[in-house]
Amino acid sequence: RYDRAVGYTLLTDGIDKYEAWERCREDKEYERGLLLRMRGFLHYRPVPCRCHLEYQRSPVRRIYVGYISFSRQRRRIFPSVLDAQAALVAKGWNPGEFQTVEEDTKNLKSQKQ
Repeated sequence: RYDRAVGYTLLTDGIDKYEAWERCREDKEYERGLLLRMRGFLHYRPVPCRCHLEYQRSPVRRIYVGYISFSRQRRRIFPSVLDAQAALVAKGWNPGEFQTVEEDTKNLKSQKQ
């Protein structure tokens, strides 16, 4: 959970973790603010909304550092939109180039009968 909190916090700053470490060493005020923001994030659980990613209308199956594999039959399902964006940032991709598509899941508990 701590690693995910770091990923989500840095996603909002638009920098990777190596840049954040360097910035924390240089600017103690930034480090203090980052720790305060992460403290709140550790208790935050995003509403799970299963989704998958599409790049130029092709479903993404796997994300690598240098390339992405596509498949029409199988696609990678993420537990939340933030998880999908964090996976892209971790591999060095720009989340703005991808479309996040929510999955149609039938939650029987939420439906009134």
